[in-house]
Amino acid sequence: MKVFNSANIISVTNLRANIGRLLDELENREEPLFIVSRSKPRAILLSMKIWEEKKKKEIVDPFASLRKKYGDLLSGVNVVSEIRKMREKRWNLS
Repeated sequence: MKVFNSANIISVTNLRANIGRLLDELENREEPLFIVSRSKPRAILLSMKIWEEKKKKEIVDPFASLRKKYGDLLSGVNVVSEIRKMREKRWNLS
């Protein structure tokens, strides 16, 4: 027997009554489950499998391509001192 309908929406009352069966069904689903109380959305349930897949996709290093491109050129360079030198040149009016 299915606990929730195809629209992925379940009431809090139904959730309380069928939590065991619901968790078993949730493992095999690829969509989240929306929990409502008095016709208002209250929470979203995801299986751990979906959560882990989404987390893997989200973790992207924004500087990875820059490190590949300029890593060899900038290794060993003291960037802080270079920036200070540039500031000195720019603001030195003498």
